[in-house]
Amino acid sequence: MIVGSLFIPMGTLLLVLLSPSSSPVLAGAGSLIMGFGMGLLNISALILTQDSVGWTERGSATASNVFSRNLGSTLGAAVLGTVLSYGLAHSANGPLVTPEEFCALLNGTGAAQNGAAERRLVLQDALHATFQAMLLIAVLIVPVCLLVPRPQQKQNPAA
Repeated sequence: MIVGSLFIPMGTLLLVLLSPSSSPVLAGAGSLIMGFGMGLLNISALILTQDSVGWTERGSATASNVFSRNLGSTLGAAVLGTVLSYGLAHSANGPLVTPEEFCALLNGTGAAQNGAAERRLVLQDALHATFQAMLLIAVLIVPVCLLVPRPQQKQNPAA
């Protein structure tokens, strides 16, 4: 769990370092490293959860683990979506970006619009703030994983 929790902030840091001139490889590498860390963390948490209960309770424990993971994903998406929306609506670099303008910028059809350069700066600032929020959350994962108690070694009754 601890190793996985260390990979997540490392990947997020790569996303914070993104700029308009950055290679897409940097975004891909950050996502890959974060995904690797999340995979290690999730599978370790699942095994720890299953190992901490008896055989008759494993189904319930696994379901609780999956539910908690889904709830955390939902809350995380809501928080990061709020940060992005706030950044789009309250940027110091330009005008308010409407959802239609946001979609046009993302799919490339907004390049010819009046003020598209200003709107790109607003989008850049909002995404950067979102990646910074992600980094803050990712850094908090490490101490939380350090607080998880180590499982007790079970005695082998056959020995």
